[in-house]
Amino acid sequence: MTKAQMEAAIRDRFEPIPVISGSPKVQQLIRQAIMYFTKNYSKLLMRTVAVSDNPITLPADVGTVTSVYDVERPNVDLENRDIINYFFRTYYSRLSYSFEEMLALRTFYANTKDIFQEQMNWKFIRQIKAPHLLFLDNYRRDYVTIEFKVEFDPDDDTYDYTGFSEEWLYKYALVLVKEAEGEIIRKSESIDIPSDGQTLTDEARADKERYEEELRGKSRLFVV
Repeated sequence: MTKAQMEAAIRDRFEPIPVISGSPKVQQLIRQAIMYFTKNYSKLLMRTVAVSDNPITLPADVGTVTSVYDVERPNVDLENRDIINYFFRTYYSRLSYSFEEMLALRTFYANTKDIFQEQMNWKFIRQIKAPHLLFLDNYRRDYVTIEFKVEFDPDDDTYDYTGFSEEWLYKYALVLVKEAEGEIIRKSESIDIPSDGQTLTDEARADKERYEEELRGKSRLFVV
């Protein structure tokens, strides 16, 4: 979902928006939601990228690379990508562990690290207003898995948000619009519409706090 598609979905869900429908306010609030997400979503993600050139031009949402893994190391049990998915979905999606789970985690983690060693030399280069770069020294495989912190450009109108980011940004931008609408209605007694501005504002603020807590408490690592 691009920013334009997000705006269209919000207007369709919350139409008519009698007070701010003719202004750029909705676009500004979507931008505000993206900035909040980038600042507060600190969990690391993993993604497999093609090594077509050196340096690698990273996807636009890659903010900072923290680790690099050789994903094509042979393994007789599972495909490398399947192991990464299984490991993180099984253990890192939980907030607490039993003693038995801790033992299993320690054992499985050791086995996984044996397979995915950071044996190559790499260097991450941050660029201003351009995709960041990853240099790999003497790496000869076609793919590599990176672990990274997400970073979205709020001014990028072409980026297609998917998964958790798409879901959260849509919900959060929607309540920002609802809150702004309620505030304008509440302060403008001359506006003759049936909506109760205070009710809109209170509902939006309660939802906004819930979504912000959801973002702060997100403990999963996503493999995408």
